[in-house]
Amino acid sequence: MNWNALSRLFCSGIFLIILTNYTFAQDNHSDTAEELWASMDFVSIKKAIQLETKLTNQDLDLYMKFLELTFSEDRSCFFKKAEKGEITALTLQSYTDELVKKYLSAYNSFEKNKQAFARLQNENIYAPLAFNGPCENIGFESGTTAGWQGSIANACEQAAPCNVVNGFSTTRHEIMTTGMVDPYIPTLPVVAPGGNYSLRLENYVNGGNAALVRQTFLVTPANNIFTYQYAAVLEDPGDHRDLERPYFKVRMYDKNGNQINCATYTAIAKPPIQNFIKSVVPNPNYDPAEPRDGPNNNAFLNLYYRNWTTVTIPLLGYEGQNVTVEFIASDCSRGGHLGYAYIDASCSFLDKQIPPTICGSDENITLYGPNDFASYLWTGPGIVGSRTTQNIRVNKSGVYQLKLTPVADNPCPITIQTTVPERCLPVPISASACETVKGSRIKNGVNLTTYNTAITAYNSLARVFEWHAALPATAANKIANPSSITVSNGSKYYAVINYTTAGSDTAELDFTIHSIPTLQFADINPVCKSNTAINISGVSPTGGVFAGQYINAAGRFTPTTAGTFPIKYTYTNTNGCVDSIQKSITVNPPPTITIGAAQTICATTATVSLTAAAANQTAVSWTGGNGTFSNNQNLTTTYTATSNEINSGSVNLSLTITGIAPCASVSDNVSLTFIPVPTANAGPDKDICIPNHSPIQLQGSSTHAASTVWSGGAGTFSNSNAANTTYQPTAAETAAGSVVLTLTSTGAVPCSQMKDNVELIFHQSPIADAGPDRMICTGTTLSLSTTLFPQTIYSWESLQGIIISSTEIASVEADKDSSIVLKLKNQFGCTDADTMNIDAFKPPVFNLLGPYCFSNQLILNANAIITDPLLEKPIWNKDGEILTGEDKFSLTVTQQGRYTLYYKQGDCERSSVTDVFANPTLDMPDQQTECEGKSITLTSSNIPLATYSWQKDGQSIGTNSYTISTVIEKGISNYLVEVTDQHYCKAKDSIEVTGIPNPVLHLRDTSICKNKSLVLDGTPLNAAELTGYTTTYKWLHNTIELTKSKSNLIEVTNGGTYSLVASIGSCSNTASMNLSINPLPVLDLPAHKKICPDSDKEIILDAGNHTHYIWQPTGETTKEINVGRGGIYSVTVFTNANCAASGSVEVKEICPPRLFVADAFSPNQDGTNDMFNVYGAHIGSYKLLIFNRWGEIIFESVDKDHFWNGIYKGEIMPIGVYPWTIVYEGDSHEYIGPYKLEGSVTIIK
Repeated sequence: MNWNALSRLFCSGIFLIILTNYTFAQDNHSDTAEELWASMDFVSIKKAIQLETKLTNQDLDLYMKFLELTFSEDRSCFFKKAEKGEITALTLQSYTDELVKKYLSAYNSFEKNKQAFARLQNENIYAPLAFNGPCENIGFESGTTAGWQGSIANACEQAAPCNVVNGFSTTRHEIMTTGMVDPYIPTLPVVAPGGNYSLRLENYVNGGNAALVRQTFLVTPANNIFTYQYAAVLEDPGDHRDLERPYFKVRMYDKNGNQINCATYTAIAKPPIQNFIKSVVPNPNYDPAEPRDGPNNNAFLNLYYRNWTTVTIPLLGYEGQNVTVEFIASDCSRGGHLGYAYIDASCSFLDKQIPPTICGSDENITLYGPNDFASYLWTGPGIVGSRTTQNIRVNKSGVYQLKLTPVADNPCPITIQTTVPERCLPVPISASACETVKGSRIKNGVNLTTYNTAITAYNSLARVFEWHAALPATAANKIANPSSITVSNGSKYYAVINYTTAGSDTAELDFTIHSIPTLQFADINPVCKSNTAINISGVSPTGGVFAGQYINAAGRFTPTTAGTFPIKYTYTNTNGCVDSIQKSITVNPPPTITIGAAQTICATTATVSLTAAAANQTAVSWTGGNGTFSNNQNLTTTYTATSNEINSGSVNLSLTITGIAPCASVSDNVSLTFIPVPTANAGPDKDICIPNHSPIQLQGSSTHAASTVWSGGAGTFSNSNAANTTYQPTAAETAAGSVVLTLTSTGAVPCSQMKDNVELIFHQSPIADAGPDRMICTGTTLSLSTTLFPQTIYSWESLQGIIISSTEIASVEADKDSSIVLKLKNQFGCTDADTMNIDAFKPPVFNLLGPYCFSNQLILNANAIITDPLLEKPIWNKDGEILTGEDKFSLTVTQQGRYTLYYKQGDCERSSVTDVFANPTLDMPDQQTECEGKSITLTSSNIPLATYSWQKDGQSIGTNSYTISTVIEKGISNYLVEVTDQHYCKAKDSIEVTGIPNPVLHLRDTSICKNKSLVLDGTPLNAAELTGYTTTYKWLHNTIELTKSKSNLIEVTNGGTYSLVASIGSCSNTASMNLSINPLPVLDLPAHKKICPDSDKEIILDAGNHTHYIWQPTGETTKEINVGRGGIYSVTVFTNANCAASGSVEVKEICPPRLFVADAFSPNQDGTNDMFNVYGAHIGSYKLLIFNRWGEIIFESVDKDHFWNGIYKGEIMPIGVYPWTIVYEGDSHEYIGPYKLEGSVTIIK
């Protein structure tokens, strides 16, 4: 069963349940529907569903989301019945129970679709589908919703729908075509005029639903005009509050989510509704069997509809950003009144045409405004005539503004502007160039297109079309490639100029070719590179420009490197013609010398190596000192110093380099310094006894030392830079037995360092360890021991010096607090001592007693007797595991088990143990339901070695057995059993036994219309007695079981005998009824009828003989109606049994085609009779041809509304007579034609 059918079944079923107690319900009619709805216990409903389905909390939330599709229909149904008094506070629980059953019936469907439904809920409801893209299928012309995003929701008493679910619905988002018809307003097209498709938002029935659709697109100059069309149908709900009524809304948002006010539109079903038409139509859900005084069971609906309306939204201010359009159609929030709409849309752009030009005030030109705006307002300097038409005439150049008011209920005007420039005749220009070859007066490779800008500078609308070599401009003298031509002195060229509006001109370009100048440049002598600049001369004529490396434009040459450099001299004459000449200059590099830094040598070295570097030299010479050079003519040589030079400490030497002429010689010096050798003495080796807590004294000495440093070992020197210092060894060094230290003396560089070593040898002392301090129980003997060292003397003593033992072990009686000292001495005479303290402790005395039976108030108390102060806390242990946080001599028991109390202080400890047994456990169900009078056996838990006692309603009924037999009585009986186990621990349990009466049923005979359905209600008459019990139902039709109906309600359409079997467990009853089917009226209407309003009178439409009638769209209630226009006319007829049938007839307007053709017009653009007009009616295809006197077609049109303005090839045709022919067809098959008319029209001034 689908959700809608389930909702109708449930709603009708509740009605029948309440009908049984209608008299009683009337006394409580004062409860408002809102108060009753607010008192609904939805938390209990949700828990009941979870109890039956075993769903987790997460899956339960998903299932409730799945059920949201029916919530609005349930709410609508509830409000309908509550407003009639059929649901009251006294019957609300019955409604709630049926609601739970209904929601549980949908569980199987949820399980099948759970995964797909969960994925759908994770999608973003408002995710843009065409983000940063164009308008996508904006008018649904693909016949689909591609590019749009749809969602469905519930109508709520707020400004927006609630419980929004992402995704399209096939019934609430439907693509409409031109062949479809609105079920309520047949004359309302479901597709916008001129379109092929539209989208219907929301369905044709009520139910408290809402449907949404939206699209996001990027606004560009190509889609800066958004137009939407809509037609809406809203049902007037009467006395509803405003937020409860059906509505249709349009919203548009910018990139930040702000509303675009010009696009906002809201229509609420609260008469009077602006621009909406009222129409009273039959209610398809009207049920004559229900009371007619209810607000939602009227035979007719009060509908308000608005025919297709166009709204234009300019988006020029939003170019470059994304905007979102959203449409919403909603029923009333109570669910009893409908609302739906048809929508279409399109994207276009504001066509800003290029304005024409004007020269002076002698011309009149036309400025054109864009199409499809509601009104126009022009402003500017030269407007001729009206300022409020789409197109205007102007006679002055300047800026013109146009204020455009869009077609909309809430329009936001925009203003655009255009500039009309002056356009006058071009003027000749001159150009000059220099000859390509000297003396030729000819220029090669001239690009004429580079003069396009200059030659069109007189008018911004002018554009060079082509170039010619002579006038008049012909194909023969056209220049095929104007970007590269050869020009001689005095040549003339001609540019053909077109304008971006209309028209053309010719402009002249005159050329003068100038001569190139003659130059002279004398040779330049070589120079030596230096910081002095050289002025280059010897050029003729002067006044030119020098160029090259290291030279400026005036000829000042400042080289920074040697080499040969070209120098170019360029001269420009008064005509701008240029020539150049080039010479070279040689720059010789000066000599360079690098002799190196001064050298420092140890006094042990007498011969020193000398190395120098030189460049650009011709000779080398070493001089200075009293020693000997190995070769004083080489850059690399050796020098042997004399003993006097070594003893004196230094000597100076010199190197001279001769350069390349004309560069001068250079010299440099170097000095040699001699350094004396240092000495070092670390002193004798040392023996050290450890542990040694004092630093070890070191005594060293040195000569000719710039610094003295101690190193080696991992210990610490008090001052490692002093010869006499102390050293503190590390524990690792003492453990290793020795360490070697080094004294280093460092003289002046480059003499080598001098080093000397000293060894420190360590001997290990014995270590005394008497053991840690001890706390023991008073009167305990304590055994002491320590490490055994070879060749060591032991002594255990009291603090008073009394020797207890002379070996490594000793024994002490702990009758009071005391201290023991251990003393050691080895063969090297090294000693050590250690002291141990003994604390004699009197422990606490305690006993847990027991065993015990477990109870919530059980406390184990040790009754401890404490003598000495306690430094620790007691520890509780249960079944071998420590109980964390329990540190008192008493314990509150929470479980059965073996409990141990343990106390330890130092090495002294005490403990006590007891048992806690669990109480016996009885397992009986809390409740049991049986038919009244049935014998049953009640069974409790069978506990070995236990005794039992039974009671019924407080009276003893049995002893010492875990079972007992009894007979079921009507109502509720309470049974109690008590048990005592082998540990004398006790327990009790009880069960409530309910006796159920058999259901009492009643069904009565009735009838329905054919093709209608009826909900049968099999609720037992003694339902009050059955409250709290689960009743099962089985329906039969003509003795055949209806397997799909398992509740007290069933929806039926076929006549016959219906039987119901109702059971509570094995308690059951049966009832039967007969259902008769009333026939529907037979309606005989023709499918089509014809009328021509131009000539015919009204025709009669006859619905036949029936009880009463309703015609649409006229609203008449007679058997016959008179109609005088075409359209679709529908009628609903009723029988005495209120059975209805509907039909319609299409009245087609079929008339012969008619044309009226003007015989003269004056296309002088004065606003009067400027067009050759053709008017007509009932015209199908159409073709107009206009000829000149030579038979040439000068105008052709296939649209009778496209008139000729007298212009051919951009010019108004002269006064005269122009023949024409028109071939056309009618707009109906009867007058299809074709037809032909011939005639002529006269152009006059």
